[in-house]
Amino acid sequence: LYLAGFFFANSQNPNAPAHAFVAKLTPDASQTVWWTQLAGSNDDRALALALGPGNSVYVTGKTQSTDFPTTPGALATSGNTFAAELDATGALVYSTYIPAASGQAIAVDAAGHAFITGTLSTGGAFQATPGAVAGATNTSQTGYETGFIMELNPTGSSAILAIIGFGG
Repeated sequence: LYLAGFFFANSQNPNAPAHAFVAKLTPDASQTVWWTQLAGSNDDRALALALGPGNSVYVTGKTQSTDFPTTPGALATSGNTFAAELDATGALVYSTYIPAASGQAIAVDAAGHAFITGTLSTGGAFQATPGAVAGATNTSQTGYETGFIMELNPTGSSAILAIIGFGG
């Protein structure tokens, strides 16, 4: 049993930032096998997880931290979305920013490619793969939520495919 979510750093302070976490529980949910915090100094929220090859765990969400933990070779070093992979013991394999507003869902194939979908912010740095989908644009429309889909390579260091310009 796996969980991803967020907790408030200071439950006594309603303005305290949230911190993302991923946890593995025993099958009967009676004990925690491992628990990993993914957090910078500001608000970070894990919103989705997926299981990958070798019992690895992939997670995406949103961050307001400029110091969210990333690994060497990360796709991006700033943004408001994150994607991360944890190994079967809960250790961080990779973590990267994605220049988007929020990661809302994640899936993983047998080769370890992570497929992330979410929303973009107006004026963001997200770039679609040229020619990926006819009619898709590289900008979001003011007043509308624009969606994205991104395929990350197994090391989280590059986007194999990025599609934007749908939703609204």
